[in-house]
Amino acid sequence: MLTPAKLFWIRLKQHYVYIGKSLRTTTDWTVWLYIIVPALFIFSGLYIELWTKLPNWSYSLRWDFILIAMFSFIFSAQVHIGVDEADRLVLLQHRSWMIRLKRYGYMYSALIMMIRLLLVFLLLLPFLLGTSAIQQTDMLLLLLYSAVAGFLLLTLNHYFVQAGKWRRKLVRALQRSMLLGAVYVLPVYGYIALFWGQTYMLAVFAALLILTLLMLYRYMTTPFHYPQQLQEEQSKRAGFTGILLSQVEEKRASKRLKRPWVFRSSQRLFKSSHAAAVITELRVKALLRSLPLLQVWLLMLAAGSYAIILVGGSGGWVVVAGLLILKRTWLKLQWEQWVSSEYLALYVKNQSGAYKLSQHVLTVPDLLVWIIVALICSL
Repeated sequence: MLTPAKLFWIRLKQHYVYIGKSLRTTTDWTVWLYIIVPALFIFSGLYIELWTKLPNWSYSLRWDFILIAMFSFIFSAQVHIGVDEADRLVLLQHRSWMIRLKRYGYMYSALIMMIRLLLVFLLLLPFLLGTSAIQQTDMLLLLLYSAVAGFLLLTLNHYFVQAGKWRRKLVRALQRSMLLGAVYVLPVYGYIALFWGQTYMLAVFAALLILTLLMLYRYMTTPFHYPQQLQEEQSKRAGFTGILLSQVEEKRASKRLKRPWVFRSSQRLFKSSHAAAVITELRVKALLRSLPLLQVWLLMLAAGSYAIILVGGSGGWVVVAGLLILKRTWLKLQWEQWVSSEYLALYVKNQSGAYKLSQHVLTVPDLLVWIIVALICSL
């Protein structure tokens, strides 16, 4: 017999099965083995080394402020209920199921949020203990305050993601930023900067706890809005697929923007009219015009530079070699997905020259940055 609990676990299982299938469409288990196993050894060794000796550059950063920024980013998470279009009939017949599904979704989302907070906190803990004057009791109070603030924001985030025109979305984004600043950033910053003491922080924590319990009771006793929740689930799924498979959901053309924001006219990158050069230009422009691909590219560039800085010395060149292999693998996967589209499949056939040229062109910028960072760290 179908119950709200069974329905929630069925949708949650389908959610992770969908993620697994999407990952398998881009890479097989051998690629993940080549990436995950070296990463575990490298980052575990780096983390153990941070507990014994911190790099000199870490003393010039305010890691407590970095912790606030990363926690604020985690607080933007939405409650995952996992409804599907097939659930409409069942939920219309059993209105009380909406409340129970909402409760299960909140408990699951709160658990995932706490795991993320703890992972970030443990990652930055060596820097916090070694470079800041925060005591362990103060850290525990900040962690508890962050958890309660996250629970409160988790009950309120769905109010700021409603559909509408861009003006309304902008206003909601500003409202959420002001709420985040008033509830979390301002109190925690004042406590870290010693603007007020522990007694004041405990009073603010008690007030936040009471407010969270009241909002949580209201959230747990009201049904969710099914169309809005379904739209959120579909948009998150489309966003994940767009980033992973370099595809985006088809949208209507904007009346205000009729041309792309880069290469708005037919500028040429190469003077040659050879097929390899033309296809390389098409690939570079397609990459620059895709916001998800740009985000992945910049994230890989920033994370790789940060890893080189952490290792330092001659070990940074080993990281550069590993990053080069990782970047080439990602570009190979992007090429295979890009040439499989219907339009390009008619013209790009057995173009090994175009593949090699485009791989080199797209690898050089990142490689130059990583080499410069490695040279600076080895001085």
